[in-house]
Amino acid sequence: MYSKASKEATMRYQKNHLDTICFRVPIGEKERYRQHAESMGTMLTPFIIQAIEEKIARDLQK
Repeated sequence: MYSKASKEATMRYQKNHLDTICFRVPIGEKERYRQHAESMGTMLTPFIIQAIEEKIARDLQK
């Protein structure tokens, strides 16, 4: 079970160590992205982060 203390510790960590990025996609695309990520053996957030990192790496090689 997720205790109140655990929740508070998680919230503190996120506040001090993580940024949030929020973006919108057309209806249905989120599910398509999620399904593809899962077919590749990962969750949506790490899949998106990896895609961004790969794009940055390609752009830096130009």
